[in-house]
Order: sequence, then structure tokens, then C-alpha cells
Amino acid sequence: LQQQQQQEKLLPQPQQWIPQSSLSAALDDTYLGSTIGEIVQDIFDEIEEEQAATEAVTELHGVVIPTVADFEPYMQPLEGIWEVYERYHRTKLKARSEGNTILPDVHGFVPPEYLRADFEVGHSKFLQDIRKTVRNQDYCDSELSSYFDAVEVSLHRCIQAAQQNQVFDAVLDSGPHLRKDVAQALSVVRSLRGKLHSAQHAHIRWGATVGKLARRKAHLQEVLRLLEGFARMQRLEKSVDELVRNRDYVAALKALERSSQELEFELAGFASVDLWCRQLARLGRTVALSVQADFVQHAAEAIMEPGSANNTSTDVDGVSSEKRRMLQLLSWCLMRRKELNTTLGSTLRDKLLFELKRELRTQARHILHELRMEPSGSCDSKSATSSTSAVAAAEPGSEGGTKPALPMQPHRQDSTATADISTAVRELSVAAFQAFWDRIMCYSVDIASRLCSFAVFVHDAAARASLEEGAAHESSERVADDTNSPSQATTPGSREEITLVGELLQLVDDVLDAQFQKVGVFLQTRQQQHQTLEIANLRWILARTSSALDEARAAETRCSKTLHLAASVEWHDLGANLRAIFAVQTKPVVQAFHQRCLTEAQAALESERWELTEVREKHTRLLVELLGETVAQLQGQQPQPQKETDQRYCLLLQGAQFITVPAVLRLLELVAEYWQLCQEWITCRPEVLWCMVQLIRHFNQHAHRMVLGGRAVQLQTLRKINAMHLALCCQCCGFLEAFIPGMQDALLRSFRDEVGGVAVEEAAMEPISELSKAITEVANHRNEICEKLSSLLRERYDIAARSWLGSPHGEARCTLDSWGSSVDLYPHPAMEGLIKDIAAMCSVLSKSLPTDSMQRVFARAFTDIATSFGQKFGGGSFPVPSFPYAGAPTQSLGDRLAMDVAFLGEQLERFPSVALPSQRLVADFIHHLQTRLPADDSLRRLHTATVEALRRLGKLPP
Repeated sequence: LQQQQQQEKLLPQPQQWIPQSSLSAALDDTYLGSTIGEIVQDIFDEIEEEQAATEAVTELHGVVIPTVADFEPYMQPLEGIWEVYERYHRTKLKARSEGNTILPDVHGFVPPEYLRADFEVGHSKFLQDIRKTVRNQDYCDSELSSYFDAVEVSLHRCIQAAQQNQVFDAVLDSGPHLRKDVAQALSVVRSLRGKLHSAQHAHIRWGATVGKLARRKAHLQEVLRLLEGFARMQRLEKSVDELVRNRDYVAALKALERSSQELEFELAGFASVDLWCRQLARLGRTVALSVQADFVQHAAEAIMEPGSANNTSTDVDGVSSEKRRMLQLLSWCLMRRKELNTTLGSTLRDKLLFELKRELRTQARHILHELRMEPSGSCDSKSATSSTSAVAAAEPGSEGGTKPALPMQPHRQDSTATADISTAVRELSVAAFQAFWDRIMCYSVDIASRLCSFAVFVHDAAARASLEEGAAHESSERVADDTNSPSQATTPGSREEITLVGELLQLVDDVLDAQFQKVGVFLQTRQQQHQTLEIANLRWILARTSSALDEARAAETRCSKTLHLAASVEWHDLGANLRAIFAVQTKPVVQAFHQRCLTEAQAALESERWELTEVREKHTRLLVELLGETVAQLQGQQPQPQKETDQRYCLLLQGAQFITVPAVLRLLELVAEYWQLCQEWITCRPEVLWCMVQLIRHFNQHAHRMVLGGRAVQLQTLRKINAMHLALCCQCCGFLEAFIPGMQDALLRSFRDEVGGVAVEEAAMEPISELSKAITEVANHRNEICEKLSSLLRERYDIAARSWLGSPHGEARCTLDSWGSSVDLYPHPAMEGLIKDIAAMCSVLSKSLPTDSMQRVFARAFTDIATSFGQKFGGGSFPVPSFPYAGAPTQSLGDRLAMDVAFLGEQLERFPSVALPSQRLVADFIHHLQTRLPADDSLRRLHTATVEALRRLGKLPP
């Protein structure tokens, strides 16, 4: 016992368990004021002393201290006993609670069929087995008797053999020795049992000691883990700074994330955690700023990589693989830190705008230098000399043959370089500036392609970072079940991805808008030179600019489709600044072009001889382009009978044939040029439309002065203006009257298609509506020409009427009875001259005017003729000679005039195009004769029998 007590004193006393929340309580008081290294060293010394004491006790007793695994053979048998004990006591307690005695459950031993109400013993399986056994009883008895006989014989033989060998005597003689051996064995068993009990008690005691030591060891390991965690926190700032200096941002971010998780899950509850959390936040901001700076720098270098304007690379693959890998890592880091949107929205945009301005100056300087070195001489001699000096002065480090200038301030250098570049651009020739502008546009499109490719590249890198973050969140949720924070990974279609796509596309649009705004400075520089620029050169510049803008907008569209844009982006009008500059610069050019067109149109009219001209294929094509319709559609609308005129001299419009003259075809060409300017020069479209309206109205007014005003005769272009000239001018007015509304509709349709179906802008709508006034003026001009043609017919009638109504008829040798199938009307000689004049007018007009125009001209003339004829007999004092008139039918003045009218109508039937006006003229003549000649005057009256006879014979209309 004394030895056992001494051994217990040598063993270390186990300490009580101390919670993790108090680190100072887990350590002895002697540890207070010590460093972490000293505390760790003391703990290791205590562990070594405990191990030495344990080994000493083991060597003293010669007994191996058992471990927890050594007690498993003792605990396993107790498990079954404990289950029986628990089940028994649970059943007993349940029975006591129900107030019943402990009785066996007979339902567990008696078959259920024995407890049924309809059970019969005769039908039970047990009774059937008994019956079967009774039937086999005799056989079983015989077999059992044979077995008993065999056993009895064998026993008898064994007893006889034992008697012969004296076995029983030997056994009786060995009885005392056996008792002694049994007694000795019992004493040995008792001593072994006692030793076994002592060993078991020792094992149990040492097992308890081992358990205490194991708990202390686990506690000390936990303390060591906490101390190591705090030591890592102390070393974190230094390691993160070292990683940032080496630009190993991924390792730095992972170290910060591990430290944050350690503070949140493993070191939670300590007072110093708040301090470490603030330190982590500060380190995170430091790393984020470093990553942002590197990302902005590498992104600017990738997008603004120096190169010629002819470079057609459209991907950031043009940069080195190292930069590409670095950009990918930086994008990944910014996405993990949730700083990518902020960096794209402000920092990178400002950096790109600054670099864009500097790189644009560099590109302009480089292009100007190449143009100066070209042997072809794109510049004029004087301009080349001045631009050479300007570019040489703008280039840093150039040898100018003079003493190098003193270093200037940065802003002074920028302003000086910009002024030198502006001077060089201003002094370029037209061809040199076109080459310069083409290179600048190529560079702008290249920047747009690089920006869009950069946006797609950053989006892909952010998507990969989001997937990794989502996987990390899932693993952390599996490790820490008590953490129910949802995953913040950016999945396709999530709010984070939509925001990122919006920021990327907004960045692309802002930079491109600034790019084209800065490019517009070169156009403003040549403001004075472009005022006198030829329209072909300005058209080339506008076309190249429009092509570059379309390519940049197409790149933006492809980028938005690739990124699956779902956010609202404030798109800029990329060409708004350039269009405003072009609007100012093109106004003088448009005015000069307009004056030239007015001069050409006026010269064409003044030299016009109003003769038929052949229509070429290009004029038909221009007409189709202006109206936006195919030739088949033009020919298929409202078909009319073909005229005698050859179709080579006609323009087909709305199913009608229009004979034109060279001046009208030239007007069509000029209007086509205006139309092309409207399509190409959108910025000055209202001005071009106004000029086109003025051209059409000026052409109509000048044509009016040349034909109806007689200026063609004054200029000796024509000796006189006849009906053919008037008919051709009327036909040209009809063409313009049909052409202008079609062009008006085509303009509205074209502009509506450009703006997507919305209303046309007011500035362009006003000149289009002004075309209606031009249509009215052309229609009035045409009416005046028709009136002039009608007046020519009236003049011919007045000349014939003076003879017809002023001189008597010849003798009429006919009566009503003599009129058979053929009638001789004996017309007045003046009627043949009138008919000849009408036939000549009809023949001339039928070659130039359509049927409706001819009917309108003749209807108006015949109406005036009928009115004049009626007024001749209105006074009732028309003198009538006595010869050759008489009171008999067909002999009076009224009858002879009616016969003359019938002859006139019969002759006019040869001209179907004026059939209706002719019939109306004949009817009006007869009506005036019937109503205005006195019925009581036998020499003047119109006999009803004569009129009826003429109608019956078909000479007068019914």
C-alpha cells in the first residue's frame, strides 16, 4: 500500500476542464506576463515530465499501463447484460404503472388459432401429429427395443472387460492422490483469482489515469491550436505585404479568406478577435487597391496597345500571354473581392479616357509623320513644308537643327503638341487629309473591337471566379452546418451578372463616345478648308465616317448579344458630335451645290427647244430609285391605251406614258443627286430637302416664264411658241405632278424605316410638306397651259365664225323628201376651215397629251365656243339675207346652221379621243338654235322636221 501511494504521488494530478472562451484560465498563473513562445515551451516541458513519470511507474511494477482499447473485452459482455436488465426493468416499471401483476404474456407462446371462438381440437395440427404418432407407435417400439438390446449387450461386455483387467480396483487405489491433486489445484485457482482481481483493479485505476491524461492532452492541443492561430494572425500582415509586393494577389486573397474563416469559426469569442477583424479589413482594402491599380494599368495597356491604324486585330489576344494571364488573375481577384463593378465604373473609365487622349495624339503624330515621308507627295509643296516642320516640332526628340528647347510643364507640352498637330492637319491637302482620316477611322474601329473583346474577356474571367466561389460556399456549408448563409456566387441570369454586364457595356459605350468626340477635333480644325470642299470629296469623308460608326455600333451590338444583355444601358449616340460638326461644315457645301443645280436647271430650260428626246436606261433606273418601286410595278398600275408616240421617248409612271424633254430629264438627274445627299448626309438632311423643293419650284416657275411668258422667243431659242410646244410643256408638268407625290411618299417611307416606324423629325417633315405647294404650283401651271391650248382653239373658231355667221350659205338643192340613205348637207365653206384647224390641233395634241388632258382641253374650248355661238343669237337682230334662205324645211337659216352643225359633228367623229366633247358641242349648238332663233320668223326658224330627220339619219346625236 505504501508503494502504491508513492506511485500515485509521482503521477501528475489532472486539471479540471477549462472552457475555450477564457485563454488566461487555461494557463497557470505563472504564465501571466510571459510571451507566447515561453508558454508553449513550458507546456512541452510538462508533457515530457508526465511521460517520464509514467515510464518510471511502468518499470517499477512491470505492468504495462492499459489504454482505452484494452477495456473493450470487458465492456462488450456488459452490453448484452445491460440490455436485458434495462428491458426487464422497463417492463416491470410499465407493469407497475398500469397496476397489474407481473405475468408472462401467454400470447407470445400459445398459437393464435387456439384462442379463436370457432377453434376445435380435432382440427388442430397438434392433434393430427398425435394421431400420426399413435399410428407409428408399434414401429417405434420395435426400433427402440432393438436399440436398448444393443446398448445392454455393449455395457455387459465393457463390465466384463473391466473386471478382467481390475480397473475398478485401480481407480479405488488412486482416489487419495486425486483428492490431493484437486485440493492443490483449488488453492492455485484461489491464489490466481486473487491476483486476477488485483490486476483488474490496477488496470481500472491506470485506465482512469490514462483517461485524465488524454483529456489534458486534448485540452493542451486545443490551447496550442489557438496560440498557433493567434501567431498566424500576428504574421498575417507581414506575409500579405510580401505577397502584394510580389504581385501574388491570388495567394494574398486566399490567405485573407482563410484568416477570416478562422476568426469566424475557430477563434470566435475572444476579445482580440475584433482587433484582428479590423486588421483584416484594412489588409483587404490594401490588397484591393493594389489589384485595382494593376488591373487598370494592364487593361489600359491591352486596349490602347500601340500599333498602326491599319492593324485589324479585334481581340486582346494581340497582347502577350503574360498580360492576358495577369488580366485574368486580376479580374478573378476583383470579382472575389466584389470590387470589379466599382473598378469598371469609375477607375478604369477615367484611366481609359486619359490614355485615349494621349494615344490619339500619338497616333495622329505617327500618321502625319508617315504622310510626310511618303514619296508620292500627298501634300502640297507649301503645305508639306509647313506640316513637316509642325510634325517635326510635335515629335519628341526630333532634330530640328536648332538648340533643343527647355523642358516644359506637362500641361504646356500637351497644349503645344496639340497646337502643332492641329496646324499640321489644317495644312494638309485634300488627298492627304483623306488618307489621314481613313487611318484615324481605322484606329477608332480597332479601339472599338478591342474594347468589346476586353469586355467579353473580363466577363468570362468573372464567371469562372463566380463558379469557384459557389463551390467554396457549398464546401463551407457542408463543413459548418450551423451556417445558413446563402451562396453569393454569380450564376447566369443573376442580379450580379446583370449588373456586371451593364457596367461592361456602359464602359464600352462611354469610351467609344469619348473616342469619336475627340476625333471630331480634327474635323473642327479643318472648318475653313471644308467650306470650299468639293461635294465628291466631302461625300467620301462622310461615307468613311458613317462606315466607321456603323462598324463600331455593330461591334457593340455583337458584344451585347454575346454577354446576353438584360440590364438597362444608357447608350450614347456615337456619331452625334461628328454629325454636328458635319452639319456645320456641309451647309456651305450644300448651298454651293444648290446654286450650281439652280444654274444648270435654268440653263437647261433656256436652251430647251421643246422637242422629243429619247429616254435612256439610267433615267428609268433613277426614277425607280427615287420612287422605291420596280419597273413592273410602274407599268402595272392603271394601264392606259398606248399612244402613237414611240415608247423610247416616254417615261412610264403610275401606268401612264409621259413624254419628256431634255430639261426634265436633267431635272430628274439633279433631284436624284439631292436624294443621294439626303441618304448620305443625315446631319444636313433638312437643308438638302429645302434646296430640293426650291429647285423643283424654280424649275416650274422658269418653265412658265420660258413657254407661257414667251421668254424662249425673246432669247431666240424658239421663233414662236405653238401648240406642240405647249403640249410638251403640259406633258412635262403632268409628269412632275405625278412624280412629286410619289417622291414625297418615298421620302416619308424611307425616313420612317430609318427611325423604326416612329414619326419623322419635325425639321425634315417641314420641307417634305412644302412639296405639296410645289405640286399645287405645277398643277396650276398645267391648267394654264391647257387654258392656253383651249384659247388657241377659240381663236381658230372666232376666225371661222366671222365667215360662217357673217356670210350666207350656198344654195341647198335638197328637201326632206330627197334625203335617203346618203345626205348631202351642203355645209358652209367656213366649216371646212374650222374642221381643218380642229383636226390639226387634235393631231398635234394626241402625240403629246394623254386622253384625259386632250378631253379637258377640248371640253373647255368647245364649252367657250358654244357659249360664244349662243351669245351671237342672243340679241335677236341677226341679219338674214333673202337669198338663198326660204321658209321651207332645209331652206331656212336655222335649218342650214343645223346642217352645218351636223356636218361638223360627222367630221369630228374621226377623232375618238375628243368624241365626248364633240358630242357635247353639237348638242349645245342645236340647243342654242332651238332656243334662241324665233319660231315665227320663217327665214330664221329651225324646223323640227329637219332636226328629226337629221337625228333619224344619224347626223345628230339623239
